[in-house]
Amino acid sequence: MTLSELEAQVKTTRAQYDASVQLLFSRLAELPKATDRLQKLDQRLGGLQQEVNTLRTDMKDLVSKAQTARTRSADRPMAKMVMKRSVSWSAQEAETKEDSENESEGENPDLVAKPKPATSIQDARKRSSCLSSSSFADSGGSGLPGGRVVELQTKSEFLGPLECILCEPLGKQASPQEFISTGLIICLHGNPPSKTVLAEWSNVLTQVKWLDLGCSVALPNLEMTPTLTVEDLECLVDCVLNLTNLSTCILVGKAWGALRAVMVACSEKLKDQIEGVILMAPSSPAPEVCQEVPHPTLLLWGKDDDTEAFENHEEWLEALDGRSAPTTEYFAASGGHNFGRILEDPDCRAAVRNFTVAALLKSELDGVDTNSTQGLTERARRLTSELPNFLLAQSGQETEAVKRHSLTDASGGQRGNTGRSSKRLSALLPQWMASGMPTSSE
Repeated sequence: MTLSELEAQVKTTRAQYDASVQLLFSRLAELPKATDRLQKLDQRLGGLQQEVNTLRTDMKDLVSKAQTARTRSADRPMAKMVMKRSVSWSAQEAETKEDSENESEGENPDLVAKPKPATSIQDARKRSSCLSSSSFADSGGSGLPGGRVVELQTKSEFLGPLECILCEPLGKQASPQEFISTGLIICLHGNPPSKTVLAEWSNVLTQVKWLDLGCSVALPNLEMTPTLTVEDLECLVDCVLNLTNLSTCILVGKAWGALRAVMVACSEKLKDQIEGVILMAPSSPAPEVCQEVPHPTLLLWGKDDDTEAFENHEEWLEALDGRSAPTTEYFAASGGHNFGRILEDPDCRAAVRNFTVAALLKSELDGVDTNSTQGLTERARRLTSELPNFLLAQSGQETEAVKRHSLTDASGGQRGNTGRSSKRLSALLPQWMASGMPTSSE
C-alpha cells in the first residue's frame, strides 16, 4: 500500500469516526426528552392503575350490596309481576291493556311491569371526553344562568375534546364584537356533572353576579383523575381563552380543582395570562409550589365543612404566606362544603366580588403607560367604578368622574395625570386585598 493510499484510508476512517461521534452526541441530546416522556407516561400509567383499583373496589362493594339486597328480598313474599299485551299487525293498533284489567284480577297495578319506550339514537347522551363519566346533557343541559354547552378542542392527547358550560353576559351574546368584557372566570371542581353540582355553581353565579360585572364564566367537564399533567391543564385554559377571544383569566378551584388551579397558576407558559386565583376549601396537603404562585389569591372555607376539614386552612395560609402577591381569606360560619351556600353570607359574597374586581383591575392597570395621556381603557373604567369611594380618593381619582366614566386626577388635571393616578391605584390594590378588602376607611 502506497503512502497516498494510506493517507486516503486514514481520512476516510477519520470522517467515519467524526460522523459516529456527531451521531452519538445527537442521540445523547435526545435522551433527556425521551426520559422525560417516559416518566410522564409512567405517571399516567400509575394513575390509571390507581383508578382501575378504585373501580374494582367499587365493583366489589356493589356486588356485596346486591347480594345483601337479594338475601333480604328472598325473605319477603313478592307480588306477581304480570304484563298483558294485545298483539296487532298494525303498529297503531298495538296497545297495552289498561291497569284496570289488572285490578279486576286482583293484581296490584303498581307492580305490573310496563313496557319501556325504545331509546332512539338521537336520544343517546354523548360524552365528548374519555375522562368524563357523564355528560352535562344527562343533568338537564347547561343548568347555569346565561349558559350554553360548548365543546373544547383542547389539543391535549389525554383530554381530547371536552364539554364545557360557557356563561356570557347578555351584552356579549347580543353583540360579541362590540362588547367590552371585563374578564374570564374558569372554574375547576373535579366532580361529574349532576343536578346537585350544577345547582351549586348556578347559585355561585347568582350570588356573586359575575355576569353583571361583565365577566364570562367557563365550567369545563373536568373530572377528578390523578393522570392529568400541567400540560393538559395548560391546553384546557388556552382553549377556553381562544374560544372567548380573551387573553387573561381568573382561576377558581374547589377541593381537587383548587390543587389543579395552583398547578396552572405556577405554569411558566401561562404566568402572564392568569390574573388571580380563588381557592374554595382546597384539598390537603397544600403543595410546596404554593410559594411560587405569583398572582393574588383568595382562600375561602366554611367552618362547618365536613369534606375538607376547616382545620387545614392554617396549613394553606402558611403555604401561601411570604409570596410577593397578596393573600386574603374569608371563612364563613356555615355553608359546609357547598360553594353556593357559603356565598349566602353577605360578607363572603362581597369578598369574592371585590377580589374579582381588584385582581382584574390590577392586571389591567399594570399594562397602562405611566406617561399615557389617553385615559383608562373602557375595561379599567368599568372595573374602577366598582371600587369603594375611599380607595378612589386615596389613589387620586375623582369619585364622581369615575361614575361618569370620565376619569380625572384629583388635582384637576384632565387625563394628563391618568398614568400617575393609575400607578398609585395599582399600588394600592394589593394592599387593599391583603387587608381583607374593607369598603370604608374606618
